[in-house]
Order: sequence, then structure tokens, then C-alpha cells
Amino acid sequence: MERLDKILEEKVDFTPKTIKRDEVVEDFIRNFFTSMNLIKTLDEFNQEYAELSKKGRFNDNYLGPITDIYIKNAKLEEKLERIQKELDKANKNAEEVKSNWENLRKERDFHKENYTRKNKYC
Repeated sequence: MERLDKILEEKVDFTPKTIKRDEVVEDFIRNFFTSMNLIKTLDEFNQEYAELSKKGRFNDNYLGPITDIYIKNAKLEEKLERIQKELDKANKNAEEVKSNWENLRKERDFHKENYTRKNKYC
């Protein structure tokens, strides 16, 4: 019982840990085709890869794994594109608001001028 109390008193880090592993070249290519929605090309690649692997004509020993930096770069590029689209959308909305504001200001000035003119002569 005392041992259990000691364990509970200790601050233990229970956060899950992940291990980053390099991605195999063919998985990288498959993920690229999938992300670009190249389904037919992906099917052709899978067929050809399977045929060459069965015949023993495909030697991928010299290729090696794709390092994390390429994967990180791809994710950062996707994030950059998404943020750029959001920025463009925000700029478009800002222009619409600015245009709306200018129209309202002009209308206000018009009515204000007419009101002062009307009151000036009465």
C-alpha cells in the first residue's frame, strides 16, 4: 500500500511518445499521387512496382528512405498554400468592407450637405 502511495505521489509523465521514422520511397510516391488525386497514375505505379518486384528487376537498395526534412517541407508547403488562400480571402473581404465604408461615407456626406443647405435657407 505504501508503495502505491509513493507511485501516486511521484509526478510521472504519461504523455504518449511518438517515434519519427523515415518514409520509404514508394510510400512517399504513393502519398504524393494520393495528395494530388492522381488515382490512375497511382494504380499504374502499384502495378508496375509489383511486377518489377516479383521479377527481381527493381533494386531499391540504393534509394534509401526519405528523410523527415522532405516530409516536413511538403507539410510546410501545404500549410503555406492554405494560409495564402486564407490571406487572399481576408484581403478580398477587407476590400469589400472598405468599398462599403466609402459608399456609406459618401451617402452620409450627401445627406449631411443637403440637411445643412436646407436648414441654411429656412
